[in-house]
Amino acid sequence: MNEICMKIFASKSLQELPDFKTLDKKVNIKYIDLNDEINIPSKHYIILIQNKISEGIYSDISFRCEKKIDAVAFYDFQKNNYKDVLNAILTLKSIIKKPGVLSYQQILCLTKVNILVYDSSEDNISAASYDLTLNKEHFVSGVKLVKNSKITIDPLDFIIARADETANIPSNICATFDIRVSMFCKGIILSNGPQVDPGYMGRFLCLLYNASSKTYETRSKERFCTVVFQVLSSTKSIRSYSGKYQRKSSIDDYVVPYATETISTNIQQIKALNEICNNNSNIINSHHDKLDNIDQRLNTNNNEIIGIKKERTSAIAKVGLGLSILGFICALTIAILFSGLHRDIGYLTSENKELRIQYKMLNEQILLHNKKDPQVIENDQMKKSTPPTPAPQETAPSACPLNLRPKSAPPF
Repeated sequence: MNEICMKIFASKSLQELPDFKTLDKKVNIKYIDLNDEINIPSKHYIILIQNKISEGIYSDISFRCEKKIDAVAFYDFQKNNYKDVLNAILTLKSIIKKPGVLSYQQILCLTKVNILVYDSSEDNISAASYDLTLNKEHFVSGVKLVKNSKITIDPLDFIIARADETANIPSNICATFDIRVSMFCKGIILSNGPQVDPGYMGRFLCLLYNASSKTYETRSKERFCTVVFQVLSSTKSIRSYSGKYQRKSSIDDYVVPYATETISTNIQQIKALNEICNNNSNIINSHHDKLDNIDQRLNTNNNEIIGIKKERTSAIAKVGLGLSILGFICALTIAILFSGLHRDIGYLTSENKELRIQYKMLNEQILLHNKKDPQVIENDQMKKSTPPTPAPQETAPSACPLNLRPKSAPPF
């Protein structure tokens, strides 16, 4: 082990344990008080073994950050034995020689003494990865911290979730993790940093976003993402993580509320506004339909009015034409009647003249006859001796009926 320049330190609280007395015979371990000032070679790969019961990862001991420890193991005397510690040391030695992605056996040897993953479960180890389980503590949509075993992610909303396990990454190893396929197929997207930095000790955190239109429900203790561990190609001049999130235990230590309403609440408000807009649009469309119906009725009435006006004009023209024809017929009829009457009057006048002439001729004949007859003479003398009597008025001969017209005369 000297060729790799590896140094092993252990807390004095472990020195009297039987397993470590056995382990002392196999590897060179230096026991220290974690509060002591010790000289640690900067070019050596340093392993520190702490007592998990009294010097856990979230205890007040910050020895790793101050002393530049490369790997910290936490020995649990209730679960571990010296073989677990020995196998972890040998595994770290082997991966320094041959860096790459850690396999099942390497992950198993390291996690048994709480390296890589603190409080791990052997059932979660796969061929080349470790499955993290979901903790009930989660941060909803940047608004509030919730501690509930039932975890719900609304559509298009997100939570910041953390794993039950804690990261305990050596200084020559980095990790990446992503969501399980079963969750990805339901529209859940995991977002996190590019990697878990070498030397990081703290919570596994990630953002879970529900990209589907359906509420996603799960429970704590469910496996939700997979971690892959990769060994760096060099163990010298490594700058291990020493940021503000080192050895933080709660989401409150990482995130503070920064929003007043969840995205799902905003979406519900937007949906409510959309419903109002849709209702208003429906009302407006209804009014538009009514206006269209009124316009159609107006157009129909206008067309009917135009048709009636055309019919009235045509009727007036027809009536005028009829009246003109009737006037013409009446005038023609009157003219014909008057012309017939004039002809009848002319015929009657001529007949009257002829009768007058005949009457006069008869009177002359009578006078001539009377001059020749003595009796007539005697009567004349007697008439002369008697006072004269008024002469009878001459009456105009009665008009000759139409049926007495000469046959040569026309009918009118």
